[in-house]
Amino acid sequence: MVKVLRDVEISPPTFETLEEALGYAERFQQPQAFVTQFVASLNGRLRFSAPIKFDSFLSASGSAVISPGRETIKIGEAALVRDSELFKTLVHEEMHLRLIRKAREGNQRALNFVTDPQIATEEDYVERIAVRYLRMYESAFEKFNH
Repeated sequence: MVKVLRDVEISPPTFETLEEALGYAERFQQPQAFVTQFVASLNGRLRFSAPIKFDSFLSASGSAVISPGRETIKIGEAALVRDSELFKTLVHEEMHLRLIRKAREGNQRALNFVTDPQIATEEDYVERIAVRYLRMYESAFEKFNH
């Protein structure tokens, strides 16, 4: 099995003022509210196809629940460290959901990604899309503050 190394920004940002630091800390005090507000503030046509829930028990940045009728994007605390990481995690998990849906609909390419015995194929694919979308988003709008 091939191991995929995910480009994760895990170091907290530095701040010039106390107000900036306190504002940043709020995301960890009310993470679901922060994630909801973050998604609502995104520019462009990015739409998520499943509810987004913060999961305090999730050790990873994110996870996709792929059960039909219960699809959910879960966000872990690790994704909150930086806005760019949260954005990338949201897109990454959304791509898992879209890929699974396409495979269920019979799309052969999607089916190949999700049934390949080397699960890294799917992980690599959705991570590349997430990174590319982050670059395009920041190019079209602006770089994230944190």
